[in-house]
Amino acid sequence: MPVSNPPVNVLGASIDSSEITNDSIVNADINSAAALAFSKLAALTDGNLLVGSAGNVPTSVTLSGDLTVINSGAATLADGAAAPIKKASLLHLPFALSETTGTMEFSGDYVIGTVSTATSESVKITSTMRHLYQDIEFKYQRDTTRATYHYDLVGWALGETAMVRGTDCVALYENNTVCSAVTDSSSSTTTTDIAAYVSVGSEYLIKITWASGHAYWYVDGTERCHNTSNVPSVPCYFVFKVETSTATGPGTGHSVKIKNVELL
Repeated sequence: MPVSNPPVNVLGASIDSSEITNDSIVNADINSAAALAFSKLAALTDGNLLVGSAGNVPTSVTLSGDLTVINSGAATLADGAAAPIKKASLLHLPFALSETTGTMEFSGDYVIGTVSTATSESVKITSTMRHLYQDIEFKYQRDTTRATYHYDLVGWALGETAMVRGTDCVALYENNTVCSAVTDSSSSTTTTDIAAYVSVGSEYLIKITWASGHAYWYVDGTERCHNTSNVPSVPCYFVFKVETSTATGPGTGHSVKIKNVELL
């Protein structure tokens, strides 16, 4: 009577690659806690990245274009490549329109705020998000002569109170017949008159650089003010406000317009 061979127990025995059918192991065969070391992967060229190819295959590639990266993970942006990447138009950010006793209208690239001779008219747009130590650049033009009880602000401000009275801000501020670079922190205000550089009826490129303990104002590329006092250190909203304010009416209305507002 033939005797069958007993089954062979291979548990715990080593299996080499010659005993595995090629292309048979699948993802489910790998223990989910295997935590395979990166050293088990194929060699990757120094500074290269793994990118999915057109055939959906992970492929080693060298990063090219305006950005380079080294094996420490540090990335470098090429000179001259910052503008299209780092600038963001405020026209693409959410805004809230408030205090609409005046009018705020859009004409071409311009945003125009207008108030009349009525008592205490104001119109304002405010970004719905706050920024800290952010540079801003915009085209600015006042179309009517500065007069008593005219108040306008373009720049960064925290509170909802009228202009800079009692609110942190870094802004271009027109108060009566003065055009000022103004910083305010906890209701302590520093103002510098720059009206000589911002005349009525002309358009100017205004840049405000806001950093920790410093604020700079540039008119058409030239620095016109540097404040180190009362520079706010809290995130603020972008504000564009046009206002008249007096118990008897200001006597004249006015309008201010801005365009090409950009974060830098």
